[in-house]
Amino acid sequence: MLFDLSIFESSLIYKFVVSLLLGALVGIEREKRGHGELIEGLRTFMLVAFLGTVSGYFSEILGNPYISVISFFSVGILATVGYNIKAHKTKHYGLTTEMAFILVFLFGLMIFYELYFFSIASTVILTLILVSKERLHGFAKNLTKEEIRSAIIFGVLAFVILPLLPNYAVDPLGVLNPYKIWFAMMLVLLISFVAYVAMKIFSPRYGATVSAFFGGLVGSTAVVISMAEQSRLNKKMLHYAVFTIMVACSTMFLRVAAIMFFLNSSITFSSFAPIVFLGLLGYLISIFKWKHDIRKKFKVKMASPLAFKTALKFASLFILTLFITRVAQKYLGDSGVYIVSIIAGFADVDAVVVSLVTSSLSPLIIVNSVIFACLANTLLKFILSDIIGHKKLAEQVALYFFIILVAGIIAVSVQLFF
Repeated sequence: MLFDLSIFESSLIYKFVVSLLLGALVGIEREKRGHGELIEGLRTFMLVAFLGTVSGYFSEILGNPYISVISFFSVGILATVGYNIKAHKTKHYGLTTEMAFILVFLFGLMIFYELYFFSIASTVILTLILVSKERLHGFAKNLTKEEIRSAIIFGVLAFVILPLLPNYAVDPLGVLNPYKIWFAMMLVLLISFVAYVAMKIFSPRYGATVSAFFGGLVGSTAVVISMAEQSRLNKKMLHYAVFTIMVACSTMFLRVAAIMFFLNSSITFSSFAPIVFLGLLGYLISIFKWKHDIRKKFKVKMASPLAFKTALKFASLFILTLFITRVAQKYLGDSGVYIVSIIAGFADVDAVVVSLVTSSLSPLIIVNSVIFACLANTLLKFILSDIIGHKKLAEQVALYFFIILVAGIIAVSVQLFF
């Protein structure tokens, strides 16, 4: 026998099936999108993924990697021919389908070498990009020059400056670790910016719930201010303002829990579970306000979280809170940390959370201090609703804020005294 196939028999069919399914996933999307005008359809994408796996198979048993290379260039030639035919027939000169065609071949090839997670995840991402054409184009058209510039600056700050910073304390108190401070800032800004992008893409289609959720991830205080102003100017917006404020404020707790999880591995889920509970409790209360058509279109006014002023404000509050917290702990003990957390929570809950999570405090003190900061920030939002919004806005959100504040105080009391 020329080739020993026994080592492949157990998994080869499985690999072929997976590659065909991946090709089908992309092929169905292209078939639907092209309405029969594209050369590459469902069967073609399935076959090119299958070709990728087969070329890997023959490269392996023949010991000749050039088979895969030749197959790759052959797929490139087929994509070029398909592009020329499509361009001549439809006068459409986009390269999206051809790029997807080549990528699907590579995903099929990776399947043979058992890179399952990477190839499957990449195929799903590719399909998501293809499906989201209109949303992505709409998002790109609505981007401002300031937002593009901010994103570029963020890339420089995160991937150029961060690796160059020293990863040790540079002050006598041992508080300022430039690398940790910078990393924490980048993480918070990244979460905010991703949520900001998602809100711009999905909010116009899905309305209040999506705007409230992603707005809460970007900055719940900004959502409260925006919706309070709209309720004052238009009474018909009152219900949507109440619902959006509740969801955004509830999302703040989950955002805080996520930041704690990423920045301090010593804090277990059971430790910050009370914070997650407060967020879920808030969502539960919000359901009772879910009475009308939540797809009503309205705009939540929010600036890009990567704006220079926003980042500078966060950095300043973060460093200031670090120093004050350390001094308070040294001279006033744990109670001093709690007092600082409450006061600072009125200004910026993110800065407080990051400064606490990156400190050397015990997990119990960190969690309780974070809850105090969140409750202080929650109280601030109620005050803003009362001052800025329609006269009935504060009345309708009062019960929500009261329940959250009471539940938060109970959560802290349980951890302190039981």
